[in-house]
Amino acid sequence: MRLKKLLVLMLTLAMSTGILVGCSSNSSNSSGSNQDNKNKLNDKENSKKSVSMILDIEGSNNEVMNNSALLALNTAQKNLNIDTNKVESDDSSTFSNSIDILCNDNTDLIIAVGSRFAKPLEKIAKKYPKQQFAIVDYEYDKQPSNITSISFEDNKTGYLAGLVAGKMTETDKVGFIGGVEGSSRNKFESGFKEGVKFSNSNIKDVSVEYVDIFKDSKSAESVAKKMMDSGVDIIFSNTEDDSKSVINAVRAKNKKVIAINKDQHELAPENVISSIVKDFEKPTYDLIQSFVKGEYKGGKVIENTMKSGSTGLAQNSSQNIPPDVLEYVNKNNK
Repeated sequence: MRLKKLLVLMLTLAMSTGILVGCSSNSSNSSGSNQDNKNKLNDKENSKKSVSMILDIEGSNNEVMNNSALLALNTAQKNLNIDTNKVESDDSSTFSNSIDILCNDNTDLIIAVGSRFAKPLEKIAKKYPKQQFAIVDYEYDKQPSNITSISFEDNKTGYLAGLVAGKMTETDKVGFIGGVEGSSRNKFESGFKEGVKFSNSNIKDVSVEYVDIFKDSKSAESVAKKMMDSGVDIIFSNTEDDSKSVINAVRAKNKKVIAINKDQHELAPENVISSIVKDFEKPTYDLIQSFVKGEYKGGKVIENTMKSGSTGLAQNSSQNIPPDVLEYVNKNNK
């Protein structure tokens, strides 16, 4: 009898111990799981936003735009406490692949700088509908819902260039040289033609040529020479090398040019009569800031205006544009 009671007591103790051990184990696991969940929540709350920027071919091409966009990215990294990454492309054939890789790196926002990214970016955006993208200096006919565009009033500034050229030409022959065709160049061309037509009824046609300096670095210079040989004395240059090739050609022939992206007067003081300047840095920074603050909404076109000071004629245009022409331009500004 005592033996039977002893066995029952031992069994009871064993079961109690097992239950206690089991509870202890479950409690430990539960505590660890809760802690893991807390850590994950904290990591999510404290994680930095990541912004990657992909640049077109470097060198002299897109110098102003690339450098300005990079300044915006670097400033945002310091001021907004974000992780950043920069990708430089050597060849347009790798654009899609480079963007694809960034999408798989869990980057929160991918910014492409330049119109040559427009088509590959649109294609990749369809593949990654939850990924947010932005493009500098381009807008789509039908804006994708996950791509934000930074654009400018190129039609209006092109119109100003047309007013200047129409009033200052001595041969009644002016030309337009565009780079890679796209929204920006198309707006410049149409605005320029309209301004020329308004300011000089003697000009029946504007000489228009498009070149790809990425494929042929001498193409813009060759086209400019051909235009000047046909009597054109003022060229509005919209090439991706910030008009440098055309400026060189015009200087050699002692003709006139209107440049783009930044004030290029110092490159040829007697020949650069004006420049259409664009501020790429502030709009790019503002875009990143809105994304970090949660105010960003994809699919928008952010157009930067002359009124805001983001674009317009260079301030020192008065050095080569006569006062009466400047007065005319200001009076007939849209």
